[in-house]
Amino acid sequence: MCKDCITMHVDNWNPDTFLWIMQECDIPYVPDEWNKLLLSYGRDKASVTGTTIMGRYISKMKLK
Repeated sequence: MCKDCITMHVDNWNPDTFLWIMQECDIPYVPDEWNKLLLSYGRDKASVTGTTIMGRYISKMKLK
C-alpha cells in the first residue's frame, strides 16, 4: 500500500484509526508526544490530513 492509501482514513484525534499503522512500522505510541504534535500542527482541523501528524510523529520517534 502507498502512504496515501494507508493514511486516507486516519483521524488524528482517534487512536483506533492509526495505532495499527504504528504497530506495523514497529513504532511505539507515546500519547504525550502525539498530543504535543496535535497542539502544534492540529489547531485547524479542516487543514489537517492523515499525514500531517502521522508523518511528523514517525520521523520524531524514529530518531536515534
